[in-house]
Amino acid sequence: GLTRKRVRVRVPQGIAAVRLESWDDPNDNKDDDKVTGYGIDSGANIIVYNTSMKSLSVYGLHEKGIRALRRPTAVAASPRGDVYVTDTGNHRIVRFFNPKKKLEFVRAIGSEGALPGQFQSPTGIAMDSRGMVYISDTANHRVQLMRADDTLHLWFGNQGIEDGELWHPAGIAVTDKWHRWSFYKDSFIALVDLDNQRIQKFTLEGKFLQATRLRDFGFSNGHLAYLAIDYYSNIWVTDTANHCIHKFDRNLNYLTSFGKHGS
Repeated sequence: GLTRKRVRVRVPQGIAAVRLESWDDPNDNKDDDKVTGYGIDSGANIIVYNTSMKSLSVYGLHEKGIRALRRPTAVAASPRGDVYVTDTGNHRIVRFFNPKKKLEFVRAIGSEGALPGQFQSPTGIAMDSRGMVYISDTANHRVQLMRADDTLHLWFGNQGIEDGELWHPAGIAVTDKWHRWSFYKDSFIALVDLDNQRIQKFTLEGKFLQATRLRDFGFSNGHLAYLAIDYYSNIWVTDTANHCIHKFDRNLNYLTSFGKHGS
């Protein structure tokens, strides 16, 4: 209804939500619940986002050339207004900026290839509190880290199916000790890989910590997709095949699952 029939969602994918600093009035706590959300529709090649708590806007309906998206999948955003999208079909990352109410194209980052700084079907992206960007470079079986100036910081990942190796990494999330909303001040990366069958945990420098697979917590099959890490460093993972969400503690111990197929 909010899009006034301009958009019909076809293939909903990643989402992100932040409190934009540009929306905040430090002298008024009545605006503390106002957030900006970004949602990816991979089928329509668009980003849907809100310009207020009652109105939506869309990026991608009329863009051409370098500004056009092709099968985007994931989005990450910061309170400063920086927004990054995995433009999967174009084998690149696209950076945007939202000064307040309009998502503005900044630049396309990377190209198709296997060298560090290039991408092959990237499908997951996350940001830490310092502005470092973490990218699941899916078809290259690695994770790449970019600085806030969009230059390569490092990459890690030995291709393989053993725990500690990477095979088609997808959804990714990160928390760090500098984050304001972190109880334990943990620093780690959590990601989905092994063709959406496994969750792995690494340090911010790529050192392997822990892993668990669907079968380890009682599911014979599934399709793990996106992750989020909460205030207590619990890890939440969507499972599109089982129509549910799985919850793990900060040490990747399975806690519970909830949700079922709806009408």
